[in-house]
Amino acid sequence: MKADGHLERHANAGTYGRTYGVMMAAIGHNLRLLPTWLKTFLRAMIFALIATITPHSLLEAALEVT
Repeated sequence: MKADGHLERHANAGTYGRTYGVMMAAIGHNLRLLPTWLKTFLRAMIFALIATITPHSLLEAALEVT
């Protein structure tokens, strides 16, 4: 997991050092996933907002054009 987290060796040794390394790898992994999740979430929210604001007749007309 350290290789996936792009972490180098650290100076801490023993149980605390191993725990620190695992925690930092997990945090790094989750931070890399966060922008993708936020982008997907915001797209869904914007789509839902547009769907509630736009009258149904305009949506049907837009779908018929394509």
